[in-house]
Amino acid sequence: MPATFPIYLEVGKKRVFASALNWPGWTRSAKTGEDALDLLNEYGSRYAKVVTRLGFVAPKNAAGFTIEERVKGDATTDFGAPAIPWSKDARPIKTDELKRLVTILERCWAAFDETAEANRRRSLKTGPRGGGRQIKAMVDHVNEADRAYLSRLGGSHKGKDTAELRAAIVEMLTATGRGTAAEPAPDETAVVAALRDPTQHLARAGPRVGDRGPGLEPVLVDQQLGDLHRV
Repeated sequence: MPATFPIYLEVGKKRVFASALNWPGWTRSAKTGEDALDLLNEYGSRYAKVVTRLGFVAPKNAAGFTIEERVKGDATTDFGAPAIPWSKDARPIKTDELKRLVTILERCWAAFDETAEANRRRSLKTGPRGGGRQIKAMVDHVNEADRAYLSRLGGSHKGKDTAELRAAIVEMLTATGRGTAAEPAPDETAVVAALRDPTQHLARAGPRVGDRGPGLEPVLVDQQLGDLHRV
């Protein structure tokens, strides 16, 4: 029997996000839950390019999803970024699972970097009103978002070195997840949020690089994290 993927829906007034619970970064949004699930399935092959060696096999269709929970979204949801965690994100993370989730995060970082570098000289298509970030602005935005996630964990980074920033995030994730951090995370969902949100933000940025560049192969994982959509 084919494996099923547990999903949760974040339901706003104008937009619904469908997110895979065990595979951070695999998220899509649409006007309805049904459409969000269809898009999530469609983007499974992109996500697989990043995490296939971790045992991920994309489902053949949306019938491979099981909705575990529906949460009420807010204005941020309708704006275009997921904002509400599902209830079990507050549970402690086992060491093996924390290691797996950190590996996913690191692979998403690597895929984002590779995509951005491969297309850094290209000019991306703009939205119908001329909006939308170019690649450098996307990279800067992702780095600033990562600083915010680090802050949620109780850490900080003021330098401009991306590798150092990411190392600080991994260090804080590991220490907080194991309960060895000098100070506890500001809220109980901070550890999972710092794992789930960056991967989803990277996923949101990555396909935009691929989709908006002329003749480019759509590349990355899938949708979510921040505000990298066309305006």
